[in-house]
Amino acid sequence: MAQWMSHWRRCVGVQMFGIALSAFLLQLLSIVVTFIVVRSWTQLCYAWKAIRRYRLPRRHHFHRDAYIVYSEAQDDVILACVTLREAVEERYGVRLLLRDREELPGSVRAENVVQHIDDSWKVVLLVTRDFSQDEWACGFTVQQAQRSITDTMPDRVIIVFLEEPRVLPAMPSLQLLLRMVPERNILHVHRDTPPQHQIWKTLADLITAEH
Repeated sequence: MAQWMSHWRRCVGVQMFGIALSAFLLQLLSIVVTFIVVRSWTQLCYAWKAIRRYRLPRRHHFHRDAYIVYSEAQDDVILACVTLREAVEERYGVRLLLRDREELPGSVRAENVVQHIDDSWKVVLLVTRDFSQDEWACGFTVQQAQRSITDTMPDRVIIVFLEEPRVLPAMPSLQLLLRMVPERNILHVHRDTPPQHQIWKTLADLITAEH
């Protein structure tokens, strides 16, 4: 019996079968991956570049901190280009994009609106009676501001009421936008508020907030 035991060897068939099966499946997977890569090489290259370039928007990614939207009424122009410029840009260093300062005479309004929103971290609407009555020009800008709100930039729009909302003319596009803007991004400011008032600091903080 001892002489036969010296010739006994443990069966390795089960282990070899597992190794062979794993090698076969790995080879099969390699063939499938190679087929997909060869067939969709261009799409995969562009997808990989998109993944590498994907990033959450941040303030420093934009040319300006805020695009200020206002009507063409003289009082609203002064409010934006004088009062707001002094109270927010000069006092707190917020980079504002003002239509009357940036645009060249005769330029296309609609194209400028889209470009200004794309170049700005936040969009600030100065809502007055003249603004609410200008459904064609201001309404278009409001619609573009609404479209600029995304999952990655949910707080992009800030609305500043310079008059009581209940006495302003109904503006359908603005009513729709108000449903998308959080209450903290809606300010009520008196037109004659001096530049040193705390409310302008609140506006500057909302513009520069990294969220």
